[in-house]
Order: sequence, then structure tokens, then C-alpha cells
Amino acid sequence: MLKLNRCVWVAQAGILAAMPALAEVTLESMDRTIRVSGELIKFENEQYTIASGLGELVIDADKVTCSGEDCPNLADELNQLIRIASNPSFTTGILPPLMEELAAQSDASLQLVVQQTASQSGLILGEGGLLYGNYQIHSNDTSSAFDKLYNGDVEIVFSERRATNSEVERFIEAGLGNLTDPTHETIFGQDALAAVVSPENPVKSISVAQTEAIFSGQITNWSEIGGADLPIQLYVPADGGELADYFTRAILDLNFSSFSPNVDRSLSAAALDQLVANQPGAIALISTANIDAARPVRLASACGIIAEPDTFAIRSEDYPLTRRMYAYTTNRTSPSLLRRMITILQSPKGQEIVTNAGFVSLDSETATLDEFGQQLAYSLAAPEQSGELFNMQQFTRQVLESERLSTTFRFSSGSSQIDNKSRADAIRLSELLERPEYQGVEMLLIGFTDSIGKSDLNTVLSRRRAAQIRDEILAASNGRIDPNAITTLGFGAASPAACNTDEDGRQTNRRVEIWLR
Repeated sequence: MLKLNRCVWVAQAGILAAMPALAEVTLESMDRTIRVSGELIKFENEQYTIASGLGELVIDADKVTCSGEDCPNLADELNQLIRIASNPSFTTGILPPLMEELAAQSDASLQLVVQQTASQSGLILGEGGLLYGNYQIHSNDTSSAFDKLYNGDVEIVFSERRATNSEVERFIEAGLGNLTDPTHETIFGQDALAAVVSPENPVKSISVAQTEAIFSGQITNWSEIGGADLPIQLYVPADGGELADYFTRAILDLNFSSFSPNVDRSLSAAALDQLVANQPGAIALISTANIDAARPVRLASACGIIAEPDTFAIRSEDYPLTRRMYAYTTNRTSPSLLRRMITILQSPKGQEIVTNAGFVSLDSETATLDEFGQQLAYSLAAPEQSGELFNMQQFTRQVLESERLSTTFRFSSGSSQIDNKSRADAIRLSELLERPEYQGVEMLLIGFTDSIGKSDLNTVLSRRRAAQIRDEILAASNGRIDPNAITTLGFGAASPAACNTDEDGRQTNRRVEIWLR
């Protein structure tokens, strides 16, 4: 079903109707799935106002192309400059095809000027060689990229981590806007960090504590964790500075340890994948986007819950070393081509680019209850879960014949407030329910909490969280979804997806899952 809200089209009334109309124009969305024609009333503030069969519409110029004799001559749209500072992981796999799609959806062509491993620049040319824009892509470590954004040297930053509190405060103090605001922060995909070994290595899973001990040099032979009597060779990609920093924050810092001096950092991630696959004693930390021949090991938490870095666990963020991928802008005036680029990145075509680069898109996938057998077994057998047996039974009955969507909402402690990704996910879910194939499907929103607090109060909080997500989805649908198609439930601390012994695990457990039946 085509939805006008995808192009941020807002009906207007009043004084605009009294203005003289021009000839008819046709406006088409950037992905060419929506088209509307009508009389052009005016064009100002980079917005078209047209009179159509749907009434008077105001349409953002960066979301559409205009055809017709009276389309405005966008002289100020020419020779735009887009400067990008990006984490090296995105410089080659995502940004070049994204620029190609930007040119294609702008009825233009792309001409490369410089193409190197760490940078690319080019021209976006319209009909007759009209220069729409210049773009420059540069690889930077994330901190340097944010410095460039702050100084006005680039218009956008692509990052493998979220802006830190100090970075956010710095931009606010400079009057550049709040980087965590949805107008400045775009989440466009996900990635995960995995330890990979040779397929010949018999070790299938290692605990978080063992992972820390291996890479800090405390465990040096596979026989110490049930493997063969082989020395462990440690590898981290030469171009994996951000990855190593993330592992340090997520794993090493928790035990006040650091990387072993024996870690080899001389090879690229792609080369490491091949080396480890053929070296039974090796283990490397790489992005799941770089895994091909090597085998990722499953990660076991302290309480025994095992997570595998498959796409479902990454999308649901049940896998503990999942990372979101971000793009950041400021409130400085930005070129319309840049805003179009962000729109494309979030579109189905943009998400296809993310997937083709080896990362995990924001699309949903489904899994049945039997795929969560290990998690269910823990929920029923763990002594600390004995007080949640009734909730666990009720939950199981509700989802026995259902499928779970990978889309999952998470919350701060004691809160029912959601973040930018969750708001975007609510929009995607509202669009999902509008598809013809989902007519008659019931969506279950099932809330959970961590184990902190009384069971009855946690059950109430989990229901409140589910109701909050329901309200977000219905608001995103603008009345196009039958409220009866959504059922909210809450089962407190039943069915933990992670240990409740640390804050990271509790954060994973404060969630709303989506089930379809």
C-alpha cells in the first residue's frame, strides 16, 4: 500500500488556497513509488505547495523530484558540496553505492574524480552536464570525524558508535543542535563484533569471562577451555581501531584488563578471516560483516545463556556485542542533496545497500518459539526464576503458535520511554501492519523487565511498556491501523534474554518483543 506520510506530505488549509496557481506539475518520491500531480501554488523554504485531488499538500523538496514546465528553476540547488567523514568500515562498502543511488534518484549521473581505499570524491551531473553537486568521502577515526563536524569541515559523520555525552554537550554549547535529536541522529543499520576461529576448532562457545581472559593473555592454550592442546594466536584487524575500542569498553574494562601485547594487528579484517579459517590455533576479533570462511564462536554469559551472532540476534540486539550504525548532522544549513541521501539511506533501497555491504539492515525477520529453546530452558530451570514460573507459563501459552519479529524495543531502568531507533521501528511496524498480507494478523506486544524489584510491580511495568509501544505504532499509522489488531501483554521478569547480574544484561531484559499470530 502506498502511504503519503512516507514523503512527509502534510495537508494545509487557509491562506494558501487564495494564492494564484501555476500550471500542473508532477512530484515523484525519491524511490519512485509515490507520485502526485496538481497545480503548483508556490515554492518556498524548499517546500512545494500544490493543489491536488487530495487537497492542498506541502511536500519537502528533498523528498521528491519535480516534472512540468512550471517546476521552479532551482538555481540554488546547483553545485552543492557534500563533505562526509566516515568510519573506514563504511567508506568502501556503503557510501559509494549510496552516492550512486543518490545520483540515480536525482535523475543525474555520478562521475568519479578520485577513488582510493580511504577516500573518494566525485561529481553529480544532471542533464547537459549540469553540476548538481560535489561530494567528498574521507575515512577518519570517529573522534576526529566529530571534530570535523563541529568545526564545519564536513556536513555529516558516519559512525560505528553513538555520540558520547561530552560530544553531545559540546555541540549543544556551540549552538549546533542536540546530536541525539532524531533530526540530527540517523540509525541506518547494525553490526556486531564476534570472535572467530577455524571451522576445525572444536570449541563452539566461550564465556564472556573466557573471552576477556583469552584476549588479555591470561588463557594462552585452547586446552584450558576444552579445546586441543594448541597455543592461542591472537589477532585484531589493523584497520579495527574502533572495533578494539568497543571490545575494550564492553569486555576488558569490566575486569580492569587490557589487550595482551601478543595481539597481532598487522592484517586487514578480510585477510584475518581467511588466515583464521586455515589456522586451528588462531582467534580474531572482527565485524560480522567481514566473516566469510572463519566460524564465529557463540558467546555464553555468566548465567549460561548462549548468544550466537546471527542476523536475528543482531537485529533484536539479544547478542551482547551488537552495535548500531549512526549518521550525524548539525543544525547548520545543509544541502538538499544531503537530506535526500539520508532519506535514501533509510529507504528499502538504502537498506539493500547496507545488506550488500555485509552489515545487518533494519528490516525484520521472524523466528518461531522452538528457536528459543535454550532461553526457555534457562527461564524454567534457573533457581532465580522460580518466582516467575506463572508468568513464564502464561507467556508460553500466548506465543506457542506465533512467530517473533526481530524488532525489539528496549528501555532505561524503571522507564517506558523509547529512543530514536525505537521511534523509527514503530513507523516501520505500522507500515508492516498496513500491508495486504498482514490483514487479519494479530500483533502481540509483550513487555518484560529485569529482575530488580517486586514481581507484581514488574508485571505492571512490563504491561505499561507494551502499551507505550502500542501508542507509538498507532500514532505512526495516523488512524490507518485497526487498534484491535494490536494486543498488549506483560510478563515481568519472565524469559530473560540475558543475565540479570550486571547492568548490560538487565538492559537487554528491559524490552518489548513483537510476536505475530
